[in-house]
Amino acid sequence: MKSILTAAAMAIVAFAGPALAQKAKQDFVLINQTGYDLEEAYISPAKTNNWGPDVFSHKILKKGMQIGVHFNPTVQTCFWDIKLVYNADHTPHVWSGVDLCKLASITVMYDAKTNTTNATFK
Repeated sequence: MKSILTAAAMAIVAFAGPALAQKAKQDFVLINQTGYDLEEAYISPAKTNNWGPDVFSHKILKKGMQIGVHFNPTVQTCFWDIKLVYNADHTPHVWSGVDLCKLASITVMYDAKTNTTNATFK
């Protein structure tokens, strides 16, 4: 399921740290408040049929942790689709048309009462 690096989107991930101080236009921090580990994250230009590579690069985003997502896109757009996959059951969750030019962080949360994964964009 891991994608090969494509021309559609190049995303390099490094754990949040000093590099975040020099935020590129589309870089953001992904915060995992789901209560579960996240295994994979994919980002592609909105409305394309091809996901970019797994930006976690074979790492796990543990519950309660955050990661800085750094872009070097070859496509000039602000609108991206984001897919996150849980480690435990491999369930994917997709958000479409996220304007990465206007946000600095995405916090994902799981609601056990409704069995849904939600995100807040700041």
